[in-house]
Amino acid sequence: MRDLRESIRIDEFERNDWGYGPRPDDPCVCGSGRRARSCHRAADLSWVANPLPPLLTDERTGYAHPSCYGNVSNDCSRDLSREHYITEDILEQIRHEDTGVTIGGTTWVPRGEARTVGVGALASRILCRRHNNALSPLDKIASHFFRALVADQLSLVADYGPDGEFPCSFTLVHGQAIELWLLKVIWGVLSTETMPLADGSPAYRFGLRYPRSQLAEILWRGEPWPSGAGMYLAPPRTTAEGVKTRSIAVRVLQDGPECFGGIVRCAGIEFAVLLERPANRAIYRPAAIHFDRAGFQNWKALGFAWPEMGHLPWRFSSQLARGEDVHTPPWQRDR
Repeated sequence: MRDLRESIRIDEFERNDWGYGPRPDDPCVCGSGRRARSCHRAADLSWVANPLPPLLTDERTGYAHPSCYGNVSNDCSRDLSREHYITEDILEQIRHEDTGVTIGGTTWVPRGEARTVGVGALASRILCRRHNNALSPLDKIASHFFRALVADQLSLVADYGPDGEFPCSFTLVHGQAIELWLLKVIWGVLSTETMPLADGSPAYRFGLRYPRSQLAEILWRGEPWPSGAGMYLAPPRTTAEGVKTRSIAVRVLQDGPECFGGIVRCAGIEFAVLLERPANRAIYRPAAIHFDRAGFQNWKALGFAWPEMGHLPWRFSSQLARGEDVHTPPWQRDR
C-alpha cells in the first residue's frame, strides 16, 4: 500500500453500487497497479491508509519562540513567519476577483457588518518558520480537498436537462491530514484572538484540561488523539435549498470561558474538531461524504482514508428538482 500523502481525484468514472468510490476489483486510485480491495479499499468498503507520518521527525531545537503558538514543544526556529490560519490558497479560491475576501464575525469587524480585505491582510505572525513550514503539506491537501468539495456541489446542482446526468466523481484524501488541518485552523484562530465568545471577549486559548503540550505533540509529532477526540461531521441531512459554495467560516466551541474545539464550515459542510466526545449525535472520523440528488442515479463522493476500518459515510441528499433555479433566493424567484 502506497502512503497517501496527497489527495487523489477522479473526475469521471462509471457509476456503481458500491457506495462511494470505484469498485473493489477496480485498480486502486493510488496508482499502485493493485486492485482496490488489495490496497486502499477495506473489506467493509471504507478506505484505509498507512498512518500519516509526523510533520516533524528530526531532533528538537530546544528553543521556544515567545510569539509561536507551538513554543510549548521547545522545538522552534529563531525567526517568525506570516501564517494564514485559513490556508492561503483556500482564501484565494473564495476571494472576489478585483477586491479581496469578505469577512465578518471577528473581534475587529463590528457585529452585523462585513469588511473586504486582501488575502495578505489575513496573515499573522503567530508561528516560527520551522513550525509553519512543517504545516505546508496539510495546507496543500486541504486546498485540494476544498476545491473538490466546491466542484462536486456546483456540479450536483447544475441543470442537466430532462435526460442528462451529472458525472460520477471521486476524491480520496487522508482523513488524518484533514483532522490535523482543522486543529491547525482552530489553534490559529485562538492565537490571533480574532474570534469573539458569546460575551464579546476574544477566544484565546484551549481549556486548561487540554494541555497545549499534548496538542503540539498531536499536531507536529504524530501523537495519538485522546479517546473520542478528533474530527466529526454533523448527522446526514436532506435539503431543498442550494448550498453556499466558495465560502468558509470558523467558530469556536466553548464551555464557559474554555474552548474545547471548533467548527470549520467549508463550502456549506460543517467539520468539527473536538477535544472530547460530543454529547449530541455526530459521525466520528467519517468514511466519506456522499452527494446525490433526487431524480438522478449518479453520485459524487469524497473518501477519507483512515488507518483502521469501521468508519461510517455521511450523506448529503439534495431534493432540488431538475431545472430549478438554485442561484436566486426562493422569495425572489418568478412565480
